Amino acid sequence: MNDKALVGAVFDCNVHLQAAAREKSVAAECLRLVEKGFVRLYLGEEILTEVEDVLNRPEVRTHFQTLTDEIVEAFLLKLRKSAKIIRRVPKQFKYSRDPDDEPYIFGLFPLLPSGTTLAFKPVGTLRVTDNDITHTDITEDAIKELIVNDGIIPDINRIGRTSQKAIDNIKWANARTDLGGEYISDAGHFTGEAFAARQRRRQTHFQRVISALEGNNVADARENLGRALHALQDFYSHSNWIELGNTN
Repeated sequence: MNDKALVGAVFDCNVHLQAAAREKSVAAECLRLVEKGFVRLYLGEEILTEVEDVLNRPEVRTHFQTLTDEIVEAFLLKLRKSAKIIRRVPKQFKYSRDPDDEPYIFGLFPLLPSGTTLAFKPVGTLRVTDNDITHTDITEDAIKELIVNDGIIPDINRIGRTSQKAIDNIKWANARTDLGGEYISDAGHFTGEAFAARQRRRQTHFQRVISALEGNNVADARENLGRALHALQDFYSHSNWIELGNTN
């Protein structure tokens, strides 16, 4: 490993999964930067254990059929050789919302060198500090702006109890994309260069919104709208669109 690596990083388990399963993915390229010494990757034993567990799960192997025993074993060996392994990750404080994320959030960051540091957040709904903006924040703020400032609903320009309930339903449906079976779906998160699949997913959810409203099924409409919005939001955080100077 290059001691003069430009940045230190902590990669989320999903990044390791994508890198192991897809050799030509952005995640795999991130790992190659580690191997070349441009990035110093920090790993705790707890993270390694989780990565190994995920890569060997039957449902993951079914979804990513490129993951064979040989590939997984080689990938884990490569991680141990190229990363900086932290044997005992210090516990900063308990993160009661999701204790399994503690090694990623609090344990390893104090060990990173000062200066520029890059990291992948474990889940979209995660809030580490009061300044963090999550999927639920983005969704709620956008809907409120449409109602209050843009007048999307005729004769309503404030958020009442009914409106807030609807917003809550939509934003938590959005968050469930990170918490359920779609967690490993490229189309659900705009990862793995899955442009066509993401577009099909978006169209499917929006069509379900229309069908649900026509059938007076408000709950189903809100669920599908929230899930459709998730990948649209991920586009800006999982791509270099903003870095290329785009603002829309």
